[in-house]
Amino acid sequence: MSKASKKRKAAGPYTGIDGHQRSKTRLSPPLASYPRKNLIDWPRDLLPEYLWIDLLAQHFGPSTWVAYFNRLLDRLQALVDKGTVITGLISSFASVPESYRPQFLDENYRVVLDTFYRPAGYLLKFYSSCPAAWLCDDRFAAEVPRPEQHELAEKLTASVIRLLPGKDLYVGHLRTLPYSRCITCRRIAPPPDPGMLDLMLKYPDGCTDAEKRRVQQNAQLVMNAVFGADVGCGTWPKDFWRQNHKIVKCEPHGYILNPGRTIDEATGEALLATTTANAETALEYLKGLSAAYLCDLYDPDRDEILLGLFSRLTRLYFKLCTNPALWSRDLARIMLRCMVETGITFGFLAKSGTEQNFKDFRAYGKGKEKLLMLHLQDNYPEAASLEGESSSEIGQALGAGLMPELLDIELDNWTKKSARNLAVEAGLEKYYRLAYDPSSADVHGTWMSLDNANLTRCVQPLHRFHRLPGYFEPPAYLDTIQAAQEFYEKCRDVGVDALGFPRPTKPFQSLALAPSPSGLSKTQEAQA
Repeated sequence: MSKASKKRKAAGPYTGIDGHQRSKTRLSPPLASYPRKNLIDWPRDLLPEYLWIDLLAQHFGPSTWVAYFNRLLDRLQALVDKGTVITGLISSFASVPESYRPQFLDENYRVVLDTFYRPAGYLLKFYSSCPAAWLCDDRFAAEVPRPEQHELAEKLTASVIRLLPGKDLYVGHLRTLPYSRCITCRRIAPPPDPGMLDLMLKYPDGCTDAEKRRVQQNAQLVMNAVFGADVGCGTWPKDFWRQNHKIVKCEPHGYILNPGRTIDEATGEALLATTTANAETALEYLKGLSAAYLCDLYDPDRDEILLGLFSRLTRLYFKLCTNPALWSRDLARIMLRCMVETGITFGFLAKSGTEQNFKDFRAYGKGKEKLLMLHLQDNYPEAASLEGESSSEIGQALGAGLMPELLDIELDNWTKKSARNLAVEAGLEKYYRLAYDPSSADVHGTWMSLDNANLTRCVQPLHRFHRLPGYFEPPAYLDTIQAAQEFYEKCRDVGVDALGFPRPTKPFQSLALAPSPSGLSKTQEAQA
């Protein structure tokens, strides 16, 4: 059987891991080869282009606005060459030669006033770089009162909110108008499919909602295919978003809760009683283990390492369970990451550890201490360690006489195996995939951690809901606490089965506040 035929079919709507192409340390999905520069971000790159069309539709209502749309554009079209189309997008108004503009405004004063300035121009004139600024000439100002700052912000905000969906029936209809202009001006050929052509001829009044969506999707696909990234990706969208700081101030929101099994205050109080009881149970088990476990007193290294790892695991679990201040999303995941890394090492050494593995583990720690000692000795003789020890004091702790001189320093890791391979051999691969790897983002402070725990949202639509720095407590998730308990119990079972640890006599209390197949079920977190 070929390697390709062995690939598992993805269970969900997205390309599975086996469907990604690996290049060194990177996994790339099939669409990664698609030119990124041709990808259009609707809110960022196209939405500002439709402001006039939306405001025109709102101003005149559904029965008449398209006639006003075409009335203005037909007259403007006569001023440009055959290869240019005035589509109604804001940027298209810049195509009219400057030499024709004054006369056009004189001859079409009422049309421009009614179809452009009254619906939108009196708002767009505040954007100095707007391509349609010439249609916002001061001659119209006497007939339309200058909007107050709050009115300017409110009307533009309302327009942005209406346009944000991008593909609902309302916005989809707005997006068919530039397409129809391109067909009228023979910039785009009509669709060769007779069925689609029939739908277009009776669109929109003679179409069902499903048929309207078909026509709208066809218009969007054709426009993107013909114009690609050139549609609306000029300077106007950039200028519109960037100038909105002058129009309206940021409105930071303390935190927008992601959906999921978050822990509210009332639930937290009840949960704390349960987790504290379970933490005490874990502590009692550790004390019992200390009394019952028989170490090899001649060569205790193996037992000391295993017991030390399990003791660390228990302490991390105890601290997490008894301190709600550690339950916020980022801190809980940092604690969970430390727990899982400790548990994977414990599980690997308990099940598969060789004598050399134990020697390497201990030597690695001593080598790191020696490296710190030498940094202090060679480079920072006036400094001390974080515990306040000098280089000579660290040397004494490593062993008297020549002992430090005999220690190697491993600059990589204590084992050449990856954390994933250790987890596989320990039977803990599930926890590596669903806890260790995702929570690494919080340990290292990568983008997802910053996004979820250190940045808040500006809820002003004119600012594209951009992120702001904020000091707040992210929500706590029940699944993280359940994951910590599940993993602790799994590691304790490894100790019972592989090392002869005593079987627990007191079970943990359930944390389930709602049905959940596993404490590691992955919460889908939506962006604001």
